[in-house]
Amino acid sequence: MTRRAVAALLLFVLGGGCARAEPLRDPMQPPAEARSAVAGSAAPSAAPAAAAAPVLRQILVVDGRRYAVEGTRLRGVGDRFGERRIERIGDDAIWLRDGARLQRVPLFAGITRQAAAEPATAASSATPLPAPALARAPRLRPTDTP
Repeated sequence: MTRRAVAALLLFVLGGGCARAEPLRDPMQPPAEARSAVAGSAAPSAAPAAAAAPVLRQILVVDGRRYAVEGTRLRGVGDRFGERRIERIGDDAIWLRDGARLQRVPLFAGITRQAAAEPATAASSATPLPAPALARAPRLRPTDTP
């Protein structure tokens, strides 16, 4: 090897070129900032309650009967969904009964169904435009062609 190549290699190794590289992290894990924020905000008493709360994943309709999907299991009306019993299954939510309390669990949290606003009709919102003036092109007669 030449002296330049040896010197460059020596500078790279001794200069800390490899030592400055960040350690590899698992791409499927959230960033460290997000993990520390979640760990700091979660109280130890809230962790068991959050783990026990079932999550509604999907609502299926099979042979006209609705099912709620909890993990890998299908739950129908009257079945237990976590610690509560399914009272009703709708298009976008299920209703769970826990004693005398009835709770609605939406399929998509934060999204509510609303009626669409009436579109404005063209006659009521705008004035009619005048018809365009069509320019008449002269008609050619068979005798006029060259």
